[in-house]
Amino acid sequence: MPDPTPKPTFPVEAPPADFANLPNDKRIEWLNGHGLESDPTINLGDCYRCGTKLTHIFSLVYKVLQRLIYTVKNKGSAALNKYLNAFITAFKNGVGHLSNYIYANVKALSETGKFNDATTAPTPVAIPGLPVISDDEPVTPATGKTFDTSFWGIFLGTLTILVDTWPWLNKIQTGMSTSYAQLLEVVVNTGRTFFAEYQKSQSEDQL
Repeated sequence: MPDPTPKPTFPVEAPPADFANLPNDKRIEWLNGHGLESDPTINLGDCYRCGTKLTHIFSLVYKVLQRLIYTVKNKGSAALNKYLNAFITAFKNGVGHLSNYIYANVKALSETGKFNDATTAPTPVAIPGLPVISDDEPVTPATGKTFDTSFWGIFLGTLTILVDTWPWLNKIQTGMSTSYAQLLEVVVNTGRTFFAEYQKSQSEDQL
């Protein structure tokens, strides 16, 4: 049964003229108290936090993939390296491009009180928790260490949530001949192919 309690709405106003000169905590306070023009039940502070969290996750996942590149390059077959290269290329073109776009949008929000493009605002989504990924762990894993692929299924779920929640991902963007959703689909497909082969190779090594 739908919740009959109406969502609170936030005022939609232009940021103050001195927004850029405010201390960071005061900027966030202002964002927390103001709503997105297209949906005033969503406050700008939540958009900022969602975008910031996503770009951090994307960055950490890429660091994990760098460790994977090292592992496969030194131990994997030519075929496995081919699958990995296809996946990494798709990741950079899809996730990397999207991450840069979100970063620029939330950076503008934090500095000016406005998005570069409010129609592509990173509205809040429930992001699954990834396994702990350390910023400090070296790119080159210890010799003989089995690579932990548990993050992949969770990360795949995150991409699915974004495509299902943000309609703008399905639109052809200015300067692009495709949509982010289509680019992310390539990430998913190449990733599935690679991880299936990687897990198969690990099983064969244990025989």
